[in-house]
Amino acid sequence: MHRFTVWRYLSLEKFEWLLADNGLYFSRADQQEDPDEGGYHEKQMIADLNSATEDKYLKENVVMRHRNIRELNRRTTYLSCWHKNSQENQAMWDKFAPEGADVVIQSNLMYLITQIPKGLTEVITPDDCDYDKSKAGVGNQRNFKFKDEKYAPENEFRLYIDSGTLYYKTNIRFDNALMVEVGNQTAYAADYSDNVTAPGTIFKKNEYGLVVAYNLQRLINSVHTSPNATEAQKNHIRQLLHKAGLDIPVVSSSLQANPIA
Repeated sequence: MHRFTVWRYLSLEKFEWLLADNGLYFSRADQQEDPDEGGYHEKQMIADLNSATEDKYLKENVVMRHRNIRELNRRTTYLSCWHKNSQENQAMWDKFAPEGADVVIQSNLMYLITQIPKGLTEVITPDDCDYDKSKAGVGNQRNFKFKDEKYAPENEFRLYIDSGTLYYKTNIRFDNALMVEVGNQTAYAADYSDNVTAPGTIFKKNEYGLVVAYNLQRLINSVHTSPNATEAQKNHIRQLLHKAGLDIPVVSSSLQANPIA
């Protein structure tokens, strides 16, 4: 089963948000570290245009329109990114969770897929990243699958949500008309409309992300503390899980000298 093991490295703050939200955070694609997330090289498109027409104004218009569509897609696509590996990775700790209080949650990609809330199975797309960016292009609906080769060490598995598909399939639309809270309930606990086919599954966290309500007890196999964690920091993680009502083992990092679970 090791080939299905996935990890999500989190700062302490993000881990606390995960527990408070009781679900997975999906970040808007244009907020990712990769400035070309979901993008594609324009070289082939421009070559095709040059072959099709000599109208400079038309070519400029087509290129600008595609750039606008690409940016719109980046602002309306949301990602949850995971690292595939049979074990912890020091480089991932250093990059995404460098502090002693930080953690990594261990899960299984099959759980990530099978625990997608009912009503969102046609909305949330699971996929492995392909580190050959040349495969991305105009009209390719899977451009968020492709990343530059320099990101290959992250060995990423991701879930992504397209806002258009979300609205089409569920009638849920995240705009100013949709409140994050209804009364004293968080959005995913309230049923907005009889037309909504996936109530109780998703809400808008902030301007830059959505939260999908997952069963964290089933989703998280274990929580691993930082290689630099003190005993006090490990105990704090245990207390946070207990407060959230979760019975999930807290494991000392395998990269820590003489780790003690």
